[in-house]
Amino acid sequence: MKIRDLHQFLQSQDDFVLTTHENPDGDGLGSMIALGHYLRSLGKKVSLVVTPNLGSAEGWLGQGSTVEVYRHEMHTDVFNQAKCWILIDASDPRRLGALYPIFQSSRAVKACIDHHLKEAPQGFDREFTDPEASASAQLIFRLLKQEYQGSWELIAPALYLGIVADTGNFRFSNATPEIHQIAAFLIEQGAQPPQTFQALYHQDSFAKIQLWSRLLQSMQLLDRDRLAMIEVQSEDFKITQSCYEDLDELVQQPMRIPTVEVSALLTDLGDGWTKISLRSRERVDVHKVCQIFNGGGHRLASGAKVQRPLDQIRRDLTSAIATQLNYHN
Repeated sequence: MKIRDLHQFLQSQDDFVLTTHENPDGDGLGSMIALGHYLRSLGKKVSLVVTPNLGSAEGWLGQGSTVEVYRHEMHTDVFNQAKCWILIDASDPRRLGALYPIFQSSRAVKACIDHHLKEAPQGFDREFTDPEASASAQLIFRLLKQEYQGSWELIAPALYLGIVADTGNFRFSNATPEIHQIAAFLIEQGAQPPQTFQALYHQDSFAKIQLWSRLLQSMQLLDRDRLAMIEVQSEDFKITQSCYEDLDELVQQPMRIPTVEVSALLTDLGDGWTKISLRSRERVDVHKVCQIFNGGGHRLASGAKVQRPLDQIRRDLTSAIATQLNYHN
């Protein structure tokens, strides 16, 4: 991705709507907020809209943002009048969830800014992607560092949120030297690491803790303890009075076990749909596994949503993961 091309594209448009994927994470939301501030500094008209399914992102909306949660009666005109629609932190428009039908019918110029692996973005007029980047916030930072001349007071916390979220608070292998240099700059410009950590990792409800306890107790270790498998049924939410969004970060927990090379979280979404979430250590490419199920993401963190019952998915998924594990054995 060339920063010059992105800059010229943004300069050529005047009326924007910025969105990110459903169940937005810190990277998608932080990148949206930062880009929104930048575009407004150029005198552009900008609306930032997210799907009603906020998940844990609800607690992050106070960080100098003007993000609005989609309401049909409030935002129909916003989407109809926008001349440019930018999807951030996703290159598959189906990940817009409730906003996807609106995206399909929109006559706006459509673009994506993303760092996830994908065969080819679909449904966009312009694509600005770099799968080597650690976070979408890194792409937005490169643009702003080169072109932005204003205050970073509100932008720095937003971009720092995105970087911390997608590097696992700098624990993952994508916490590169460049990422640490960017983080240092953002802290100098006003980002607050303790507040960001609190917002991301210390907002759990009692119901979420109960859900995790229940699911971790039922976790299975397979394939010589190299694969950890957690399955989530609707009754798990009912018994613990929790919700789907409380699953955030659960798939990462089995990776604490030294023998585990792949962690799999299978969630029954109802109506015959199953959500697959995978995490891996360095050796196994779970992106290849998720591609089998028309999903994607990163080499070490990927997912898919499949219109098949969980019981049917289990065997095929286990077999696909075993193939990867044994290939790298």
